[in-house]
Amino acid sequence: MQSAIIDDAVAFFGGMDLTNNIVYSPWSLFYTLLLFLATATGPAHDQLLTVLHIDPTDATPSEAEKLIQSLKDASIAMGANIYARSCHPTADYRATLKQHFDVIPEELRSATQVNKWCADQTHGLITHVLDSVDSIDALLISAIYFKAQWDVQFDKDRTHDAPFHGFNGEEKVQMMSTKRKLDYVQTSSAQLVRLQYKDSGVTARIVLPQESGREAFLSALCDENLGSVDWNRHDDVVLELPRFKIESSHGLTGHLQGRGATAMFGPCGTVGTLGVEMNVSDVFQKAVIEIDEEGTKAAAVTGIAMMRCARFPVQPLRVICNRPFWFILEKNDVILFVAAVQGFV
Repeated sequence: MQSAIIDDAVAFFGGMDLTNNIVYSPWSLFYTLLLFLATATGPAHDQLLTVLHIDPTDATPSEAEKLIQSLKDASIAMGANIYARSCHPTADYRATLKQHFDVIPEELRSATQVNKWCADQTHGLITHVLDSVDSIDALLISAIYFKAQWDVQFDKDRTHDAPFHGFNGEEKVQMMSTKRKLDYVQTSSAQLVRLQYKDSGVTARIVLPQESGREAFLSALCDENLGSVDWNRHDDVVLELPRFKIESSHGLTGHLQGRGATAMFGPCGTVGTLGVEMNVSDVFQKAVIEIDEEGTKAAAVTGIAMMRCARFPVQPLRVICNRPFWFILEKNDVILFVAAVQGFV
């Protein structure tokens, strides 16, 4: 599953016009897709596994439950829900949802109902995802919320105005600064730094491309820099990292169709689960991430709307993020959030 999530992050950002800062949660999408895979059968189910490179044995409800539970800790809250109307979820389906996803389907009544659930799940970071539910007969939705302090906080007295050389020109930012022992590795295309959080298994990975320019920036988001690496603990690393907050909204229908997942937008084989045949009409996500001297807050909500058919370091090491870089939150090699930080205009 980890490699499939990396592939998805690379595919998502490879198809984006990076004119603005973007945050995307590949895990939030996969969390909701695991719920969909427990709902759909036939070509819609099987094609999704194939095109997203998901091992079928990793996508069973019992294995999904294990993965979800492995990612939760004191700093991470996750939840899922299913809202339905014009259909009657079967008893077996309800039992599967309760046992493996801790979900009890609710009657879909209004956008306010769904938005309140999102606000509650994300502690107010995401308060609005839907304007209307008039065209929705079933909604599969998940949320993730993360909040943690750095294990060693940045000294606010060292934060200073500094230039950031973004793709849209140079801008002044509030640059945090530290010099201390950090995990570091240099690959063929980037400098990587890993930051730890207090009382959390989540880590932050900073990927600073070796070269400037959009092509080098996108090329740095690759398996070499996102996968497992042999971290080296260096005593003397200078890290400069801007404070930032990014909020993004994504329509993911085109992303999934571009990767070859087309069958889910036709009949999904849901008679045995939702009680009627349905197709996916929309897939969407909202995400937010905020970084400051104390730590990190992040949240994402992904929904699937359905409707009835019709290494060579130099001491001291310097990682100066005054140009576009990638900021990644991960746990157990599962990428939770990816932020493309390319400018502050």
